Amino acid sequence: WLSWPKDPETFPGGILQTVEKSYVKMISALAKGEKVKILVDDRKMEEKAKRMLTNDKNVVFHRIKSVDNGKIAFYYKDYRKEAQKQEMVL
Repeated sequence: WLSWPKDPETFPGGILQTVEKSYVKMISALAKGEKVKILVDDRKMEEKAKRMLTNDKNVVFHRIKSVDNGKIAFYYKDYRKEAQKQEMVL
């Protein structure tokens, strides 16, 4: 899984195009032996990525908006706290 690069704040000073070219090389290498799944925000971004790739046979695009800020956020539910709240209510 990869997220297509897009945020000029993450890639400032016009380096976004250079990063996209690096992604194309990486995706092309990976796609020779495995499926590569790429998150894109919308159809326009998907079409741009497809134009840059010479062969997208093993590439699968998923249109899911994502944040491109170099951070990964994990969300979880703490069921213990929920259980404690329920016990207190009872």
